[in-house]
Amino acid sequence: GNAQSKRAELPYRLVSNKMIVEIDVDGTKLPMIFDTGGVMAVMDSVCDQIGLEQIGNMVITDMTGRKTTYPQARINKLTIPGSDMAFDSVSVMKITTPSPIQQFGVAGLVGSDLWTNSIVRIDPKKQVIIITTAEDSVAVDARYKTPFSNPKGMHPTFPCYVGKQKIDVLFDSGAYGLFALKESEYRNLYSYNETKLLERGAGIGSTGVSGTDLQWKERKRIRLSPLKIGAATLEDIVVDELTTANNNLLGVWTLNYGEIIIDYSRHLFYFIPYEETVQVDHEFRNIEFIGLGDKLAVKAVWGDLRRKVKVRDEILEINGKPASEYDRTTILMKGLEVATKKKKNTLLIKTRNGNIIVKYEKMRY
Repeated sequence: GNAQSKRAELPYRLVSNKMIVEIDVDGTKLPMIFDTGGVMAVMDSVCDQIGLEQIGNMVITDMTGRKTTYPQARINKLTIPGSDMAFDSVSVMKITTPSPIQQFGVAGLVGSDLWTNSIVRIDPKKQVIIITTAEDSVAVDARYKTPFSNPKGMHPTFPCYVGKQKIDVLFDSGAYGLFALKESEYRNLYSYNETKLLERGAGIGSTGVSGTDLQWKERKRIRLSPLKIGAATLEDIVVDELTTANNNLLGVWTLNYGEIIIDYSRHLFYFIPYEETVQVDHEFRNIEFIGLGDKLAVKAVWGDLRRKVKVRDEILEINGKPASEYDRTTILMKGLEVATKKKKNTLLIKTRNGNIIVKYEKMRY
């Protein structure tokens, strides 16, 4: 599609670490996840509601590494609200309902494919995404600039360094956290001594558009050698999930440390750090949660708990009260401390060897 205007501002809000924006689709305003690692996608139920025409099929490999065929629909006119920037005839993937993205209260994803001819600047301090047409190149110090690895690629995948090792990463604003390593990359970095194992855990795999990978897997918490992105260095990164994705992912927390500009038309990625060398601050817990049916269950356990608690064990009580009395969405989206308003919490967990009481704790490395 063609963007007529020079500039549009798209405010975003963070809901459980997802960037939520609002766009106008054929006259209907829709909340969407801004997802640089994804493609344009709208839930099939919403497509039906607003009458989007179906135009065929597309094949997608999602975060869990699964290939799935999805029907495709067409938006006649997509507009950035409050601007005259519009895109004509935008094709979108139809996401099957129910979908994991529904918990964020959105209708779909705004992916990298929309911005092919644009420059996208994310300003985390103002929580706004500024989109401009690409006549002029970005006026930023060249030290902050990195060309895409694939000069024809649609997604912002680019090289950076872990210690002395060059690796490719995808800036995926839809990915939780700061950094996720694919498993083959972990083995590569380990062989060059650029990683240090801190803790072993066990958990359920990652969640992609097509659902959650419920396979139980060993997980590791690893400290990486310093990560260099252009002129910036991020020290003390702890990686907590080895993804089955096709890419190493730089996630949404990158925006805690600087501004990001993606010049899609010239295939350039810019990271403009607030400070050139950053000590990354992490907080980890000994247990992570997942909703399975109407139960609150264990998604992952770390450290000594691996001997006592299994993934998918049910949480019966929190601080002596039935787990069902707490708002489950808050627990899953914002954490147990927010749901209970307490710093110290105990859990009664139903295990194969009977019910046990477990402290829910921060783990510092």
